[in-house]
Formats: sequence, C-alpha cells, structure tokens
Amino acid sequence: DSLPAFLDFQADGALVEGIGAKGELDIDELFTSPTAKLNTNISVKNALISGAQIADFSSAINAEYNAQQHLVVKANSKVKSLTYDDINAAKISNELTLSTDLSVGELFADIDAKTTAAKLSTAELTLNKLSVVSKALQSRALQATHHVFADGFEALVSHHMSEVAHPFELVIPEQAVSKLNPIIAQFEPLATVTDGVVSGIIKGDVNLQQAQGRVQISKFSALYNDYLANDFAVNLNGTFNSGQLNIAATKFTLNELRAGAVVKNIQGQLQVTANQPCAANLTGQVMGGAFVVNKYCPLSDNQTATVKFENIDASKLVTLDAESGISLSGRLAGTLPVVISKQGIEVKQGQLVNQGDGKLLITNNAGFDAVKAQQQELSTTLSLLENLDIKKLRSSVNLKPDGWLHLGVNLEGYNEAQQQAVNFNYNHEENVFTLLRALRLSDEITQKVEKEYAKKGSNDG
Repeated sequence: DSLPAFLDFQADGALVEGIGAKGELDIDELFTSPTAKLNTNISVKNALISGAQIADFSSAINAEYNAQQHLVVKANSKVKSLTYDDINAAKISNELTLSTDLSVGELFADIDAKTTAAKLSTAELTLNKLSVVSKALQSRALQATHHVFADGFEALVSHHMSEVAHPFELVIPEQAVSKLNPIIAQFEPLATVTDGVVSGIIKGDVNLQQAQGRVQISKFSALYNDYLANDFAVNLNGTFNSGQLNIAATKFTLNELRAGAVVKNIQGQLQVTANQPCAANLTGQVMGGAFVVNKYCPLSDNQTATVKFENIDASKLVTLDAESGISLSGRLAGTLPVVISKQGIEVKQGQLVNQGDGKLLITNNAGFDAVKAQQQELSTTLSLLENLDIKKLRSSVNLKPDGWLHLGVNLEGYNEAQQQAVNFNYNHEENVFTLLRALRLSDEITQKVEKEYAKKGSNDG
C-alpha cells in the first residue's frame, strides 16, 4: 500500500521532461491462479526530483509473477549524469534483481544489485571506476551488504537500516596501500605511496554518528617531494563520537627516513585527541648518534618541540666536501628548542657541546691558505687550528624561518706541534634549507646508484 515510512520518499515538485515508455503485459488465469509478465523500457531525458538532477535515464524492466505468488523483478538502468547538492556522478549503470513471495503474511524481499559509476565527485574528493555489489533483505528493516571498489581499493560494508537505528560494519581486507594513491594525490599531490599493506574493521551507527574500530598498517613506504620514509608500522584503535576522532596512544616504528640526513630506527607513541594527532617520545638514530623529541603535533600552528641529541658524530654533522682538506672528529650532544608557528620553523637558543675530546685538521685548503697569506698578522694564530686537539666545544644555535642558521662557536684546545693552547671564537652563517636540498639531491643520486647496482647484482646472480 505504501513505501516503508523510514524511506521518506517525496516527489512533490518533481519536474520530468522527455518521458518515453513502451512495453507489453501478459496476464493469464486472471480469476484463478493468475500469472503475469511485464516487459517495458522507460527513458527520461531530464528530471529534477527532490533536488536531484538526472540526465538521460533509461531502464529496461522485466517482471514475472507466477501461480505460487512469487514475484521477480529485474531492471537494468543507466544514467548519463546525476547531481545532488555537491555530489556529481557520471556514467552510472545499475543491475537490480528483486524477488519476493506474496503468499506469506509478512513481506520479505531479496535484493541483488550491481552499481558502477565512471566517476563520483564531491567538493573534497573524486573517485573513479566505482563499483558496488550489493545483497539485501527487506522486511521490517533493510539488511544489506555492499562490496565496494573505488580506484581499485576494496572495502566491505554491512548495515541494518530501520526507523530507530542504523548500525554498520566496515571491513577493509588486507591490501596494498598504494591503491590509495589516486585518492592521496587529491590531498597531497607531492605524496606517493610505494609499498605497504593496510587492513581494518570499523563498527558504529550512522544515526548516532558513532564508531569504533582498528586499522593496521605495516611495511608502509612513501615519498613526499624528495623525502623518503621506509617501513612504517602501526596498529590504531580509535573511536568517533560527536564529530571527534580519538585514537589511544599506540607505538609506531619507522625503519628509515631520508631527508638530507638519514634517520634510522625511529619509534614513538602516536595519539589522536579530539581530531588533534600528536607523536610523543620520538627516538631514533642519526649521524652516528641518538636523538629524542618530547612531542610534535603536525596540525598545531604554535608549538615548541624539544629535540635532544647525544653521541653525534661531528664529522657527519659538519658537512664538508671530502676534498676540502678540513676534517672534524669527535662526539657532540645538544638541545634544540624547535619553535613551529605560522611563520615557519625556528630554533631559539639551541646548544651543542662536545662529549670527550675531538680533533680539527686543516690541510691544503685553498681558502684557508689564502686568508693566512692576505692577513699575515693572523697567520700564526690561524696555523694553530691546522692540527688542533679539541678539549671543549660550545656552540649556540639559532635558526630563522627563512632557513638562515647562525652558529656562535667557541673552541678550546691544544696544538701539540706548537705546544700552544688555543681559545677560538667563530661565528658562522649559512642557509640550511639550501644545504638540505643539496643533501637530498645527493641522497637521491646515492639511492639510484644503489638501486642500479642491486639490479646488476641480481641479474648477474
């Protein structure tokens, strides 16, 4: 007699143009055990129904009702385009089969459907090659399962829709994260996933806007511009309620991060509180030593992350041309307060100090020799630095948002050959953003060479 109340279908104000219909209806044994067959084709050029704009709709419908009061309806439909609010879909096709037994008191209907769309777009996201295979049972409520594919990514959705509740379950079977690249590129064009697998399960209620679940990511590797992350893993357990996402603190690991300097064996605690993600107690290895970061929140515009280093190899920290004739050895420790704001990244009043003795050697450096030749009065003093045993090194570190780094260096040491103590103060400035870009380029070349040698080795094997 009527559609179920919770579907709330209204056609008031509908505008339909270019309607076409043709078909045939056969009815036998009308007054005893009637059977019927209906074949029809319906087409609509344009339609505006409840705010939805539909262009070039066509449907072929076949229905059969037998003497046992079984009704089977099959419909194959196509739509050139559909627009509703900010949702646009193109080249939609749908195959629907509905079967029901009208002889019983309560109406049950089995529904099988397959829907495809070449493109589905919103203001934030575009999905291509969308396919949804559905199986449903309609009784007092609708129970349905949908096998969804979008850009090759797969998910399984089950839900139970009634007047009072709409529980659902989303299952993400284990699959390659790289399938998400077409979606990721819409939000971060410079990001590319190269490896990794993802799986998960999420349960909740659509009406209540609540959900809870877990997502597992392992062996994840990605490129962002010329940054490279290798082998990231995490198991996330979270809840969503009243528009707020919360994820309990959980350990993550990252085997390698290449961003000029190569950082290895990174681990820490990842947590999301009211949609705010943060990483805490980050530890790892860099430049032959170790570091720890107290806390970093990627979406926060104003924060200070304290980075502490220890046992850093001075020869790797001071990046010099191998042919420059200048070498520095020893170990360093330090603290860098990294201030992150809308203006960029700053280091304010950072400090570096030596751990144990070090060594400074200067041999055949053209620039250094030129300064000695031009400023004879400094020649003797500068020569003390050519072979210096470092007893104490202190450096202030300040970095501006534009990349300019200022180091105030104080060296205390001893030149054994000249039996002379040295107290040397030096101020140094350079743009480290330019330096890091050069380092990343060098790192990229190194990777390509390593990859080519790996291929050559496997081919020879």
